[in-house]
Amino acid sequence: MTVFHRNEKKEPLPEALRGGVIAIGNFDGVHRGHRAVLDRALELAEARGVPALVLTFEPHPRSVFRPDTPVFRLTPAPLKARILEAIGFRSVIEYPFDREFSQRSAEEFVQSILVDWLHASAVVTGFDFHFGKGREGGPAFLMEAGKRHGFDVTLVDAFRDEGADVVSSSRIRSLLCEGDVAGAAGLLGYRFTVESEVIGGQKLGRTLGYPTANMALAPETELKAASMPCGSVAPMVLSTMAWQASVIVRPSQKTARRCSKHSSSISPAISTARSVRSPSSGTCAMN
Repeated sequence: MTVFHRNEKKEPLPEALRGGVIAIGNFDGVHRGHRAVLDRALELAEARGVPALVLTFEPHPRSVFRPDTPVFRLTPAPLKARILEAIGFRSVIEYPFDREFSQRSAEEFVQSILVDWLHASAVVTGFDFHFGKGREGGPAFLMEAGKRHGFDVTLVDAFRDEGADVVSSSRIRSLLCEGDVAGAAGLLGYRFTVESEVIGGQKLGRTLGYPTANMALAPETELKAASMPCGSVAPMVLSTMAWQASVIVRPSQKTARRCSKHSSSISPAISTARSVRSPSSGTCAMN
């Protein structure tokens, strides 16, 4: 799995990855709605015998335009890349998104990225995908550009759940903020996963009879937890005994030697994507 980051964006794409099918989108959460786009890209790539790639953008555009209220990321970039690898993509292109990039024309986006750099043979994206300065590039523009430059375009309609409601990242964020973990899992297609470094807590684990782990989460995280209300702008501390979610712990140097299985554990999100049973994730006693 190759992940192209900011400093590598101008490097030539390896020959083995050229001419692939490109799924374009932010894909935060890699939820069931995203899978409609991603699975279609994988199907096309397999039928054509070419690599399947994902083109996404870092940081999230809202973090650029509204830095005071950054978006709560369901899947930070490293976790998202691992999930995309698990479902079959050969590479993830994490293209840098900044104000300068947002001012590029739609034609420049197509020419410089899709044609000159990625050599796309096909593009798959959502029906409402817009790009370029002022969002001038829409579905009709992309399809016309594909005809001019020689790549196919597939637009995927919004995916709806069993209640006919559109599955979206914002909807999942709202469910998590409300504490509806089961509802969020139903839309994600896997258990929501928290990944963070273990920090010191109140030393209660020794009195409870089972290990606990406290994790410091990013300020923009909006989870319903005993420690902080939804929408809090202060750093959150999440205890695995108080919030029912799948967790991946990153032990600090001080506590690493006390964590038994961390280095070999994998996210339930990733194991679900692979359609295999998830091994037990290690936990760390902080007492």
